[in-house]
Amino acid sequence: MNSVRPTGSPLKAKPSSPPNKNNKWPEIALIIAGLIVLFAIANYAVPRLLITLTRAARSRHYSPTNSYVFAAPIVAQADGKQKIQVNVFLLGQKGYGVKNQNVRLIVQPLHGEQILPQIKAVRPITDEQGQAVFILTASKPGSFKIGASVAGIPLGQSTRVIFRSAGR
Repeated sequence: MNSVRPTGSPLKAKPSSPPNKNNKWPEIALIIAGLIVLFAIANYAVPRLLITLTRAARSRHYSPTNSYVFAAPIVAQADGKQKIQVNVFLLGQKGYGVKNQNVRLIVQPLHGEQILPQIKAVRPITDEQGQAVFILTASKPGSFKIGASVAGIPLGQSTRVIFRSAGR
């Protein structure tokens, strides 16, 4: 028997096989890709955001009790040439430097000296680390307490320096 197909009738396609429910690889691949994206965000974006936030918080307020005054050396000759460098570190409550603050040195004689050392303000405005720098020289011997203030508020810490006569 000859069977004739009618023209214009569509061919029937074989039914496709049902999806394999045991194949978990596509789901695992999506989970791994998601973890990689989260890892990248956590290691790149979050630290940069935190750095930006801490930099913004740094420049606002300083703590007079958490700031420091250092001198080096603490003893020099009173010849008008030898120098003592005084570094003031203006810090906030969390220990970060506070920038753009005008620091003023306070020099007090310890033994009734009549002539104070000369102060050269190398960098009286604090930098990114909160540091201000001064240079002291003296032509007469003496011992001095060196402190600092910002906007008229003295810092809680100070140091002592000595200028000795040239023969000592």
